[in-house]
Amino acid sequence: MRPTSRLLVLDEDDRLLLMKTVAPDTSRLARWITPGGGVDPGDDYPVGTALREAHEEVGKLYSVSEFAAEIALAAVEPIPADHTKLVGDTSGFTA
Repeated sequence: MRPTSRLLVLDEDDRLLLMKTVAPDTSRLARWITPGGGVDPGDDYPVGTALREAHEEVGKLYSVSEFAAEIALAAVEPIPADHTKLVGDTSGFTA
């Protein structure tokens, strides 16, 4: 299992940034996700991973100072069809 990290990005009106994607499995189900993704070698996990992934996906270079706090860490386990289920607390940062 590959560790991941995500950001919860809120704008000045407290709207949450979500991206519409399709599941990478054969179901191709639509889903809404927050910016983030898998840890790469050399990443400062979890913060550096989340910031790098958000830059890749959104095109904005975020800094740690733009986020209020790390709110929790999560643990997930793989289930069939390349989806996950939560087995711990949620994870992310708030702006």
